[in-house]
Amino acid sequence: MANPFGSGTAIVIPLPKRETAGTGAAEPSMDEASTVRVREPRPSPSVTADPPEVSELLGRITALLQEKREDGMTATELRVALSERPEALQRALASGLRARRLRRSGSRCRLHYLLND
Repeated sequence: MANPFGSGTAIVIPLPKRETAGTGAAEPSMDEASTVRVREPRPSPSVTADPPEVSELLGRITALLQEKREDGMTATELRVALSERPEALQRALASGLRARRLRRSGSRCRLHYLLND
């Protein structure tokens, strides 16, 4: 929205300080308050453990990649070889990437998952 000074410029008007009655001392105003929000610390990845079925599937994926391929396998090849649902496979692959047991090579339809040596 345009303003008298042009579009895209922010108008910042400082508010006057309030004085307390009789003392002449300035009361803390809204301008002096910090606007920085403090975030809650995130739990570390090691604290949040994967469900047992995800870790079991990740073990099967790493075993298949270890014995099967030097150049890795695509997600489709892994899904067909392990006969798993795509949702479960993606959850296990994401867990393996987070734990740095797997790595990715390529992009889009040429994306291959490899064992991280």
